Amino acid sequence: MSSSESADNSQHWSDPIALVTFPPGGLYREAMFDQIERERRKWYVAFSGSSFQSVLVGVETGLGLSVLPVKAAAGRRVREYAPLGKTPAILVSLYAWDKSGPAAELIRQMTNVLERRVSLP
Repeated sequence: MSSSESADNSQHWSDPIALVTFPPGGLYREAMFDQIERERRKWYVAFSGSSFQSVLVGVETGLGLSVLPVKAAAGRRVREYAPLGKTPAILVSLYAWDKSGPAAELIRQMTNVLERRVSLP
């Protein structure tokens, strides 16, 4: 994951930095806040979107910076915002009480999907 900005943006972000994020409890939100605060920068939420697509479009249109998975943003009109660099990858854990039946099959399928995503070039 990396801090991303619109590919069309040639401005230097002011202080406080405008952020595009998910609602409270959403993906990458706290990691983004922590990363910016480690840099001792002030920030505000300029746009909060309820889907990955809405957050991505918010960044593409220049509403602010966000933390996005590099692979998911590939081919979109965003680029890495170098001053904030990369964010550590998110750890995904799957837990299930049942070791057989529908729950076990679902866990197996989810594990396969995640393994394929991680191994993409």
